Amino acid sequence: MQISLRKSDLTKNTFVFVTIIFLYLPLANVAGYNFTFGTAAGFFVIMASLPLVLQARRYLALLFLAWVYPLVIYVGHLALNTRYALGFMEFTTSYGIWVLSSYIVWLGFQPRVRYVNANWTTLLALISGFAVLQFIDNHYGTQLLTTMMIDLGTYNPLTYDRSGTLFLENFRAIGTYYEPSMLGRIAVTIGAIILLRQQKLLLVSVCLLGILYVSKSFSVMVLGVGMYMLLYTRLSLKHLGIIAVGAAIILGAFGDFILDRLALSHSNSFSSSYIRLIMPYFAVKDVLPEYFFGVPIGGNERVVQYTIATIFPLHEPKITNGLYEFVILFGFPALGLILGMLWYIVYLVIRGERAQAVLLFFLLLSTAASSSYINIESSLLLYFLIANLRMAQVEQAQAEDSADSTPDTPSGPDQLPASRAVDLSASS
Repeated sequence: MQISLRKSDLTKNTFVFVTIIFLYLPLANVAGYNFTFGTAAGFFVIMASLPLVLQARRYLALLFLAWVYPLVIYVGHLALNTRYALGFMEFTTSYGIWVLSSYIVWLGFQPRVRYVNANWTTLLALISGFAVLQFIDNHYGTQLLTTMMIDLGTYNPLTYDRSGTLFLENFRAIGTYYEPSMLGRIAVTIGAIILLRQQKLLLVSVCLLGILYVSKSFSVMVLGVGMYMLLYTRLSLKHLGIIAVGAAIILGAFGDFILDRLALSHSNSFSSSYIRLIMPYFAVKDVLPEYFFGVPIGGNERVVQYTIATIFPLHEPKITNGLYEFVILFGFPALGLILGMLWYIVYLVIRGERAQAVLLFFLLLSTAASSSYINIESSLLLYFLIANLRMAQVEQAQAEDSADSTPDTPSGPDQLPASRAVDLSASS
């Protein structure tokens, strides 16, 4: 396995490259909102894509529905004077972020996209290499790489390590991000792009296993295993046997880790995975029967206050599992959408359309590992993923029909300049 770190690779597609590395680097606090490098990059993508959207666009009705539905829910709660009837500014702030976030995701599905390409192999190698060095430095060195992230403001150990044991043996690498789960999510996202566009299985597997070891990120396990199954399994007894053997090996090697992350062993009742995967269920169970169509955007903290906080003395102030949050905000229609997407993922795998299956899988579950759909940085990451997986479809079609290609047509994923608009109108 060879990884080229030539200067030309490092300077290629600088915008995407730097944006992903410093996605959550804080720049300023604007009216209580943490304005990060990723936020600025999101606004830049919106402005740069505007001419393309004016020329051609698709799925406009879905975007309009995503914007109107929360307004209807908010007005309904105001009219009924429910306990989730938020103040105007409280709702408007969160709603504004939702509008921008959903718009960025929508951009990834447009016929032409801009600023989506990067040298993904180099980026994954740098992210995983830095995380491994950070882990080694924290255990055997000066803790300089972790302290640097604290000084930059990207990382606060108390956000996930409630004992404050920053430099002890249970340290989990965070890379340049605010927590291990986000490090894991970003690594698996880049891994999916590489597997579908460049098929570098060994590189991706080594990097993800390294990040899993140093970060103990449950998102690497969940998203990574799901991604590999969607890409490489076949519906046959042979492959089902391979899956069973692989599952046994994973459980044997990482069984204690999985149980510990889910807080099912060692009397650890409040791991971050438990807080994100288990606790929000109690909120959904209490909210949906009473509010069938959901609660207003911005009501996340109130939901925790009226549900989770009454059961668990130790909890996060907000639900940070994006999938649970989506169900709470959009109600039973969201559950129907989720079930429909799961069925369609299976249908796509059966048909062999694995790029689309992985795209929907990440769109559905990536925020369950970390962050929210009401988050510009998270949506920008989804934008990069969606556009690149659609590019993988176009490249595969071009490879299958190489007789129709011309010498001027870019022949590889790293041949497209970041500033050039990429035509994805041929993708489904």
